[in-house]
Amino acid sequence: MLQERLNDMSLTISERLELFLKYEYPRVWFSSQDVQRHYERVYGDIKQSTVSTYLSRMYRKNLLDRRGNRTQREYHYIADEPEFSARMEEMSDVPVHHRFQY
Repeated sequence: MLQERLNDMSLTISERLELFLKYEYPRVWFSSQDVQRHYERVYGDIKQSTVSTYLSRMYRKNLLDRRGNRTQREYHYIADEPEFSARMEEMSDVPVHHRFQY
């Protein structure tokens, strides 16, 4: 089922990458290099800069947690965790322009 959804050509890169992270990296820390190598083995070429850009965007959307400096950055998929739902409910009262760090 996941394979079918990931191969759905109507998915955007962001949607496909989010599904990929959700099922391939649940509850573990990973780097953009980890994702790139694994994604390429399964689905084909993707640039490192593309992976990094989308991971950064997912972090700003509160789908990922992150740690480390720019050269040793790691991410953790948190959108499925119970705390995520509680955080999103809290943020619903915050104006959109105050929600994300840029």
